[in-house]
Amino acid sequence: MKQNGSILWIRSIITALVLCLAMASIGMIGSGFLFRESRAIAENTLPSLSHMALANQTRGEAFVHLMRAVNAKDSEEFQKEKAEVLAYSEWTQAELDACRRMAATAVNQQLFDKVMAERTDCLKSRDVILLMSESGDRKSADKELVTHFLPMYHQYLDNAQILVESLSRDGIHQADKIGMISRYTQVFTFVSCIIIFIFGFFLGYTR
Repeated sequence: MKQNGSILWIRSIITALVLCLAMASIGMIGSGFLFRESRAIAENTLPSLSHMALANQTRGEAFVHLMRAVNAKDSEEFQKEKAEVLAYSEWTQAELDACRRMAATAVNQQLFDKVMAERTDCLKSRDVILLMSESGDRKSADKELVTHFLPMYHQYLDNAQILVESLSRDGIHQADKIGMISRYTQVFTFVSCIIIFIFGFFLGYTR
C-alpha cells in the first residue's frame, strides 16, 4: 500500500514537472513569435509606410513645380522650377528605393513593381514636357501634359495608394496576430498555473 502511494506521489511530481515544462515551452514559443512579429512591424511595415508617405508627398511637390515650370513666364523662372522638379523627383526615388529594400510580401512586391513601372512612364512624359517648355513650344507641352502625362499620373497615384493600403492591412494583420497569440499564451499560463497548484495541493495532501 505504501509502495502504491509512493508511485502515485512520483507520478504527481512528474506530471507537475511536465506541466511546468509545457508552460515554459509555450511561453518561450509565444514570446519568440511576439518578438518576431513586433520586430517585423518595427523594422519593415512601419518604415515601408513611412517611406511611401514621404514618396507620395515629394511626388506631389514635384507635380506642383512641374505645373509652375510649364506656366513659367520667363527662362529664369522655368529653370528654377525645373530644378525643383528634378530635386523632388530624386527625393521621391530615394524614398521608393528605401521602401523596396524593406521585406515585403509577394503581393506588395507586385504592387510596388507596378507603381515603379508607371512612375517610369510618367518620368518619360515629364521629360518631354520639360523639353518642349524649355524650347518655348508651350502648345505641345500642354498637349503632352493633358493627353499623356495626366492619365498616367492619376493611375500612378491610384496604384501608389493601393500599395499603401496593402501595407497598412499587413500591419493590422500582424498586430492582430500579436494580440491573439498574447491572449492564448496568457490563458494557457493561467490554466497551467491552476493545474500545477491543484497537483501541488494533492501532492502535499497525500504526503
